Amino acid sequence: MTTLLLLISLSFAGTREEGELSRLVDEMIVLSERQAWTGVERTYAKVLDLEDVAIPRDVHISAAHAARSTGDIAEVVVRLRRAQTIERTDEEANWLNSIDEEFARVELRTVPARSVDLAPALMPFEPDQRLAVERAIVALADDGEFVGMLPVGSYVLGTTDFDVTAGYTAHVELSGKELKAAQKKK
Repeated sequence: MTTLLLLISLSFAGTREEGELSRLVDEMIVLSERQAWTGVERTYAKVLDLEDVAIPRDVHISAAHAARSTGDIAEVVVRLRRAQTIERTDEEANWLNSIDEEFARVELRTVPARSVDLAPALMPFEPDQRLAVERAIVALADDGEFVGMLPVGSYVLGTTDFDVTAGYTAHVELSGKELKAAQKKK
């Protein structure tokens, strides 16, 4: 992947935007090799801000790995689909199929927005699944809302049990009254 990104970066010439894209691709290569995913995220955001440039497929793939490292599975899907618009490969198709089997979309919130606990029935062992759960736990503790993807399984939000099932979106909304009841049970 690194060699391909390097060849792509060397082939850019012309506009200022293309030159900046080349520089950012080179930066992403170095950061990806170091697995400095936060840096890849930051650089990818700059790439997306460029206008009128053709972003190479491997840039989206590298950015998908960066999103995976933070547990942002919904963003992994977005980035893989961007890569597929350029070229469809078995690698991305298999990765997306795996995500479809292991994760599902969720919309979890409190109204009004208040901190709430999320607990999986069983914390996953797989690193990307664990990171996705931890990401949701932090978001719900901070904002009382999480919209994204969680691993398939059973969970408790406050005192409300719910299941995440592949192929379905789980919607759970807790009212202030339900949150107070959950806090009393603690």
